[in-house]
Amino acid sequence: MPLPKNFKPKFQADLVRLGGNTDGAYLIGTNSLSQSENLISYGIHDNWKFEKDFKNKNKNIKLKLYDDVLDFPFLIIKFLKQLIKFIFFQKNYLLKSILNLFSYFSFCRKFYTKKKISKKDMPHIKNVSNVFFKIDIDGSEYELLDSILLMQDNIVGLVIEFHDLNKNLDKVREFIENFSLDLIHIHPNNWANIDENYIPEVLELSFEKNPKIISKNYTHPNQLDIKNCSFKNEITLKFED
Repeated sequence: MPLPKNFKPKFQADLVRLGGNTDGAYLIGTNSLSQSENLISYGIHDNWKFEKDFKNKNKNIKLKLYDDVLDFPFLIIKFLKQLIKFIFFQKNYLLKSILNLFSYFSFCRKFYTKKKISKKDMPHIKNVSNVFFKIDIDGSEYELLDSILLMQDNIVGLVIEFHDLNKNLDKVREFIENFSLDLIHIHPNNWANIDENYIPEVLELSFEKNPKIISKNYTHPNQLDIKNCSFKNEITLKFED
């Protein structure tokens, strides 16, 4: 059983990649990048390069970043683990960990709130205009879907990572059907697996209001796509006819 038909974008949109060349990056529409006034990120862990790239390309964007584990002690522990790995065998991650500590103070901490997000946090956003949402909260995203639909008139762009998709396929299919923004990109996260029905366990979706269409023929994967995990095979998607 391949992915439902509405999981396949209807056209090729003008996209840009934000967040570098590793896991945590997303492809988003160029129109939503320029038209957004507020970027709200739910789930950043120890990687806020997407948000930093967004800010660099849209200087006027207002940022609000949320995560339930990130703080300075968390980063120190990560640094110490990388230091041990550096001493013994993995020397290439230590510099990244050090740079992350500096970036936390120079960028992330200005916009960040330590908080576990639930649907109770959504109503106050109804009065925020031209919102771009990034949601990567390891399975809790399903709790927010109804609230996103209620405030969809305020949203110009959304990237969301769905976990345990094979167990929640109908929920995501219904969300796509009821969401007014266009689905413009889809990408499987190959850190996770694909089941016997060719349904990936983790799937990234990008949506945009008023996308810039560059072709009526959608092709997958996009030339900007890069594997989330470099040493595992990319996942090939199959769609219903």
